[in-house]
Amino acid sequence: MKPDYSQVNSDGVTVSNFKEIKHEDLLYREASQPSRDLILANNAELRKNPGVIRDLSFARLSLRIPLLDMEILKRKYKILRDGSNQEQRDFWHKFMKSSESLPYRVY
Repeated sequence: MKPDYSQVNSDGVTVSNFKEIKHEDLLYREASQPSRDLILANNAELRKNPGVIRDLSFARLSLRIPLLDMEILKRKYKILRDGSNQEQRDFWHKFMKSSESLPYRVY
């Protein structure tokens, strides 16, 4: 019987699946977020209904990014890991104007 290497991470949001490759003597990890599709579908619904999201007293909710997608963005854009607050703020303003941000936009 093959052991089950799946586990729910301690944050309760992501699931790690491990695959053992015996002839390479390696263990590979693949992470998934079961709620990802729900988050993106909810974002699409919010975009259909402008005015549902209200401005907060200090800011406006603009993006909802699933946890694993955020990790991918951090790997893709070094500024999200190493940039100053102002550099990151400038990046997010530019990112929001790009088509790459569409699945994450809430308005």
